[in-house]
Amino acid sequence: MPGILRAINASSNDTLLDFGCGGRGYLTFELARRSKKAIGLDTHPPRDPFIPPELFEKLEFVVAEGDRTEFPDDSFDAVLMSEVLLCIPEPERFLREVERIVKPGGRVVIVNTVDRLGIREAYEKRMWLVRMMIKLGRAPSTYEEYTDRLHLRFGNAIKSLPNIEYYKSLIERSGLALKQKSYVWSSVVQKHLDMLQFMFFCLGMKPFGRHFFLFYPYFWILAKVLEWTRRERDAGSVILVGEVQ
Repeated sequence: MPGILRAINASSNDTLLDFGCGGRGYLTFELARRSKKAIGLDTHPPRDPFIPPELFEKLEFVVAEGDRTEFPDDSFDAVLMSEVLLCIPEPERFLREVERIVKPGGRVVIVNTVDRLGIREAYEKRMWLVRMMIKLGRAPSTYEEYTDRLHLRFGNAIKSLPNIEYYKSLIERSGLALKQKSYVWSSVVQKHLDMLQFMFFCLGMKPFGRHFFLFYPYFWILAKVLEWTRRERDAGSVILVGEVQ
C-alpha cells in the first residue's frame, strides 16, 4: 500500500477516484485521508458502510457497471485502478473513458500482478506441496490449468497475466504518457503471496478476501527486511503511472 499511495501522490486539494475499490474500500479510506475528496467505485456497494465522522464530507462510494461512467469531463486529479484491467474485456476503450474524467496533467495509476512467479516455479520444479495437492485431486496438473481456473475464480476477462510491456503499450495506445514505474512487492514477497493463494485455492477457499488480508502484516515485514538488505526489489506487482495530456 505505501508504494501505491506514493504513486498517487495526493495533495489536500485533490479529488480522487478509486476505480474498482472492492467490497471494503481500504485504499479509498486512505485516499480520503490524504485529499479533498475520494470516491470509491465498484459494481457492488461496500459491505461495511461505516464512515468515520472526520471523513463524512471527504468520502463517497458509488455503484456502477460497464466501461462508461456518469462523471463529467475533467472530474479527478488522479484515478487509481488496482487489479482492475484484467477484469475489463476492452481495456483500451476503458482507459480512454478514464482519461476523459481525469484533468489534464492528472495521473492514472495502474496496479497489476505481472506474473505468479512463486507457483509457476513450484510447478516447474514439481515442489512437494504441488505434487501432494495434485495427488489428492486438490490442484490442477499443470501451471497453465491452474492459472485458467484461478482467473475464472477472480472473474477476469483474460486468463493469462500480461507482462509489463503489455501495460506500457496499452497506456500509450490510450493516449496517456507513461511517467513512472515501480513495484508493490519484491519477487520474494510475491512468491509467498502466490503460494498462500495456491493453498487457499486447493482448500476450496476464495483466493482473495478478508482472510487473505490478515496475512498482509507478515508480507509488509518481509518487504521491509528485503528493502533493508537491498534484495530483489524489482519484481512482483507493478505500479505504472500515466499522465493525461
